[in-house]
Amino acid sequence: MLRSHLPKEEPAGDVTLSLMLHAPHPVVVANASEPGKVLLHLEIRNKTLQAWEGSTEAGPLLELVLLDAEGRERSRQTRQCRMLAYPTRLEPGRGFNLPLFFNLPGLSSSGEDFRVEVRLVPGREVLTGHLRVEPR
Repeated sequence: MLRSHLPKEEPAGDVTLSLMLHAPHPVVVANASEPGKVLLHLEIRNKTLQAWEGSTEAGPLLELVLLDAEGRERSRQTRQCRMLAYPTRLEPGRGFNLPLFFNLPGLSSSGEDFRVEVRLVPGREVLTGHLRVEPR
């Protein structure tokens, strides 16, 4: 399970969302040459004591990036989160799970480790962590 953090240089005065990525460890794919789609679940939750309110008409962009061990980008997904568009409001403790699919173009036959980066734009919400993907 990967949890979000706020960049230290940002002030903590406004209401931010908590991001948590739910994924098996390791993620198992059908085969190394054509891994296919991988399914992860992103939990978006308001863990503050104040209500969170959407600030954009179309909702923030959600960006998911997988970097390999050498730091090369292997997969990127960007999508609009319309469920967080204005006038959406998340009361304290409320949230939802969002399924995320990504494709890998190929994989080492022994599996690979990736660094995962997930962020909402606009916003300060950032999630980074480790993900292991192995073929059957």
